[in-house]
Amino acid sequence: MVIALIVVLSLQLLISSGVLFLALFLTGEELDQSDFLKCLSITLAAMILNFVPVVGFISIFVWVAAVMSVFEKTWLEALIIGIVCAVI
Repeated sequence: MVIALIVVLSLQLLISSGVLFLALFLTGEELDQSDFLKCLSITLAAMILNFVPVVGFISIFVWVAAVMSVFEKTWLEALIIGIVCAVI
């Protein structure tokens, strides 16, 4: 049971990081392998927040703030990317 949970969460982490990477690519960002690691860390931080029952709903703000600070996007671009990644 625990192994299945670890596998599912790992797949969710990889898929969500890939979606963030793709969303950044579609907005015209020039990306390399180190940027995928940044996407992975942003996704991991948002996933950890989702496990906390009271503050799980603020993960969209983590997406927006992290994308703004790490990838130097404007507020509107970061909000659009954050909403897309939080929904998927």
